[in-house]
Amino acid sequence: MALLLSSVKHVLRPLTSRQDITKSCIEGHRETLASGYTIEVKCNIYRQGITYDEVSSYDECAAICESLDIDVCSYHPPSRRCVVASLHGRDIPRDGVYYITKVTEDDTEDVDSFDHGNPFEEAPAQERDDCLRRIARLEAELDQCRSTASPSTPLCGVQGIAIHGRIDMIKVSGVDACKTICLANPACQAYSASDDPGDWCYIFDRPHGGVTTSYYHYLHTHNNMSASDSVVYHYLAIGKLGRGEVVKLFMIDAGIKFEERLYARDATWPETKEKLKKQGLTRNGQLPSVEYKGKVLTGHVPILRYLSRELGAYDGTTNDDKYLVDLVSDIYVDWRVQWVANLKGLNPDYKEKDAPPYYELLGQYYAEREGPYLLGHTVSYADFAVYVSLDNDIRTKTLPEILPESIVKFRNAFEARPNIAEYVKQG
Repeated sequence: MALLLSSVKHVLRPLTSRQDITKSCIEGHRETLASGYTIEVKCNIYRQGITYDEVSSYDECAAICESLDIDVCSYHPPSRRCVVASLHGRDIPRDGVYYITKVTEDDTEDVDSFDHGNPFEEAPAQERDDCLRRIARLEAELDQCRSTASPSTPLCGVQGIAIHGRIDMIKVSGVDACKTICLANPACQAYSASDDPGDWCYIFDRPHGGVTTSYYHYLHTHNNMSASDSVVYHYLAIGKLGRGEVVKLFMIDAGIKFEERLYARDATWPETKEKLKKQGLTRNGQLPSVEYKGKVLTGHVPILRYLSRELGAYDGTTNDDKYLVDLVSDIYVDWRVQWVANLKGLNPDYKEKDAPPYYELLGQYYAEREGPYLLGHTVSYADFAVYVSLDNDIRTKTLPEILPESIVKFRNAFEARPNIAEYVKQG
């Protein structure tokens, strides 16, 4: 039987345990819970996110949202499931679901000041619709604020020249020409130029982070927003084998748009590796690495953990969840060492002695909860690592003939995930 997040429910059940408002959802209904948390309900829609089982009522679901500081959750009475919205979750129609939204203090004051005594003179339905649109707009703005860190310095058009990281200087005919040079250079993070014909264009390998105007007051510095905002995935051109595939599959599933740059693993690799190190894309010459929001992320499992925290998903909600996901990802890392040794011919007994115990151990963890994934019905970043280990063993013909039932169930469910089903079919 699945772990039902007992520690969370133990704390939240005393807050409220009464029945739902009515058997029928009432669009726009507002209510203040015992904790002082005010909610508004919409009907027959839910937002994608993390599922909690065995939740007794819509207001207990709202209390879970309150405890996690999440503004939107959804409750389905027949299945007793509560879905806590993810940052990038989509709203999906579903009959019988309560869509629960936190009401801000300002929204509450607006409702209290409304003259309920003269409904014919006012337009209650219109007022409610306007309020719901306002809530949706504010939620969108909040999501934008959460996903975009405010820069400590201006990014564009700052007077002066950048202080650190100059890698090139070229004579050009103006700012636009300098910008074109920067965009064509993968290492360029900022550029300084003026509009005077024949002036210098300065190229930098890091965002400007401050400028000096003492001797360069006629120049203006711009960050390369294309480089800062885009996501670039760097890996070897070895098909779907190896560590990088775990990261790529994760980003596809999460809907992260990225540019893919693959490098040949041939006689040119030593030279390519040194170039990547000089560009700051790897420190030890190993890939994958991911350029993300102006940062360079390395180490495939640390990349998964970082992106999971950025998205507010894929690593569970409780301490027990996070422990389990970290544990299985570490088991996968140990497996990867043996798999690589076999690929290099250093572990000829891998298929008989190493692979079977690995999958048997995974099968025990996957069998502990209901649902196909490690955390039950919720996918985690460890699932991507485990799936790629299955796929890699298939490609190297080292997969055991018999797998635990829980692992077979997981593989089938994973390959049916909407964002990656087509990619998996490509073989």
